[in-house]
Amino acid sequence: MIQLRHLIKLILKRPDLSVRAIARQAQVGKSTAQRYRLALARSGDTWEAVQGLSLKELHARYNRKPRRAPKAPPDFGRVAAEMAAKRKGATLWGLWREYREDAGDKALSYSRFAYLYKEHCRDNATVLRQDHVPGYAAYVDYSGQRAAYIDAATGQAVDVEIFVGVLPCSNLIFARAALSQTVLDWLDVHVRMLDYFGGAPLTLVPDNLRAAVAKSGRDGEIQRAYLAFAEHHRIAIHPARPYRPRDKGKVEKSVSIVQREILFPLRARVFHSLDELNTALLERLDEVNRRPFQKKDLGSRWERFTTQEKPALQPLPAERFAYAEIVGRQRVPKDYHVRIHDHFYSVPFEHVGHHVEASITPQWVEIYHAHALVARHRRSVVKGARTTAYEHHPEKNRAQLERTPEGFARWADGVGPNVRRLVEAQFENRKVPLQGLHACDALKNLAHRHGAPQLERAAGKAVAMRMLTVDGVKRCLSDTATVVRWRPTAAPANLRGADHYKTGVAA
Repeated sequence: MIQLRHLIKLILKRPDLSVRAIARQAQVGKSTAQRYRLALARSGDTWEAVQGLSLKELHARYNRKPRRAPKAPPDFGRVAAEMAAKRKGATLWGLWREYREDAGDKALSYSRFAYLYKEHCRDNATVLRQDHVPGYAAYVDYSGQRAAYIDAATGQAVDVEIFVGVLPCSNLIFARAALSQTVLDWLDVHVRMLDYFGGAPLTLVPDNLRAAVAKSGRDGEIQRAYLAFAEHHRIAIHPARPYRPRDKGKVEKSVSIVQREILFPLRARVFHSLDELNTALLERLDEVNRRPFQKKDLGSRWERFTTQEKPALQPLPAERFAYAEIVGRQRVPKDYHVRIHDHFYSVPFEHVGHHVEASITPQWVEIYHAHALVARHRRSVVKGARTTAYEHHPEKNRAQLERTPEGFARWADGVGPNVRRLVEAQFENRKVPLQGLHACDALKNLAHRHGAPQLERAAGKAVAMRMLTVDGVKRCLSDTATVVRWRPTAAPANLRGADHYKTGVAA
C-alpha cells in the first residue's frame, strides 16, 4: 500500500516510462503496473488532482477490477435427475456439452460445471434414518479383508473370505471364514449364521454378488440355490440396490468392526486349519457381542438380542438345510486323480478308465462310481495341488512311496525296536541323510530273506555290539545261523559210563 502513491505518481508524471520500468522503480509486478496505468488512462486524472487523496481512497478509486460478463447458471436439478436415471450413455460431460450449446459464450467451463454440480449434490443430499423392527431383517456381506491359514498337506497359505452378518435392531454380529465366495460356501455360512442366531429373520439383505443374485437390476433374479435356502427357512430376499452402500449400512459398519476388533488382533497368529481359524474368530466375536455399549444404559449387543430380537425370530425348520454341488461325470485318468475345481483328488486305482462323478459339500468331496461311494476327501481349494489317499495306490506305487525315512521308520516299527534303531542309524551322521535309503533297502531284503523275527534278533546283537551297519547285521545273522545247540542223545553200547568206574572193577 505504501508504494501505491509512488506507482501512481510515476504513471502520471512520467508517461515516457515503459510498464517494465515503472514496475521496477515502484517494486510491483508488471501486471499490477499495467492495470493501474489503464485505470488512470480511463479516468483522465492528473497528479495534482489526486495527490491529496489518502492511500485507502486511491486504492478504492483505481483498484477496481473490470467486471466479467455473468455466466449462465446451469439447471443442476435437471442434471441430477438425468444422472440419477442412469440411462445408457448419460455422462456429466455430455450434459455439460448440452448446457454449453444453449448458453454459448456465457457457459461455464467443464471443471467449474463439475465442481458446482458436486456442491449441488452435497448440499441437497438427504439421509433416511431407518427404524429397524426386531427380527425383520439380517444384512449380510463379505469383508474386503481376508484371513489365511496354513494347509497341513501342502504347507501353503490358503486365503479365505470373511463373511459378516448383522441383525440391525440389536446390532448382533456374526462372522465366519469361508474357503470362497461360491454358492456352496455362501449357503454354508448362512446356515451357520442362523444356527448362531437361533432363529431366522423375515428378510435377508445381501449385496449383488453372483452367489446371491444371478441378475441384478430392476428385474433382478435371485440365484436358484439361494432362493431354495430362503424358501426352506421362510425368508424373503431383498438385495440392496447396486452402488447404494447405504442400503446396507449396518453390515458395512459391522464389517469395519470385524476388521478392527477381530481380524487385526488375530493378525500375528498362525492357524493350521479352517476350523482352528473359525474357533478363534468365534471367541473374539463373543467378546465383541458381549462388550457393553459406550452408553452403559443401552447394555450390550447380546443383551439387546436376547431381550428384544431373539423372541421375534422365526423358529428354524426341524430339518437342516443341506446343499451339495454335483460335478459332472469324468473319466478317471491313468494317474487315478480326478480334477474337481482345479484340485486333484485320488480314487482307487482299480477305477482307471471308468467314469465317476463328485458331490461337493463345504467340508467334503465325495466321489461316486455307479452310484457307489469310492472315495471321500477333505475339501481343498489349493489350485493345482493333489489330495491322495495311501490306500488308493497300487502295490508297486506304495513301495516307492514308502521309500522315505518316515516310511522305513513305520516299517521298522512293525518288526521291532532293534530294527527301528538300525533304521534311524542309517540317516544319522551323514552329510546327505537320504543316502541311508539304500541301506534301509538292504535291511528290508534281509527281513524278506531271513524273516522278521530272525532279523530282529540279529539287530539286537548288532545294537548291543554297536555295529549299526548292514554288514554288522549280516555278521550277526551269519553267527546266529551257524551256532549248533548241543542236545543229549542215546549213548553207544560200547561206551562205559560213570557207574562202571564207581564199582572199582577194571575192564
